Amino acid sequence: MQLLLIFAVTISIAAVMFAFQNTALITVSFAAWKFEGSLALILIITFGLGIIVSLLFSFSSSFKRFKEMLRLKSQLKEYTDKKDNTNITGQ
Repeated sequence: MQLLLIFAVTISIAAVMFAFQNTALITVSFAAWKFEGSLALILIITFGLGIIVSLLFSFSSSFKRFKEMLRLKSQLKEYTDKKDNTNITGQ
């Protein structure tokens, strides 16, 4: 946990240093939407959106694996109970 905190602080410091060095104003146009801001701000926002999108895709696959794991655990319990019942009645 402490290593993750150190990593986050390091990334934050690097982002601030990057922002101080890239103060040029640029305009981003997308369809009818226009936004004007510093180059650093645009790049940091883009980076953040990329992280959010990748986490959403990762969550989707993790959720599918979790559902499959629950299904398999349930199936294992069912087979174990069936085996136990067979051993009890078979004796």
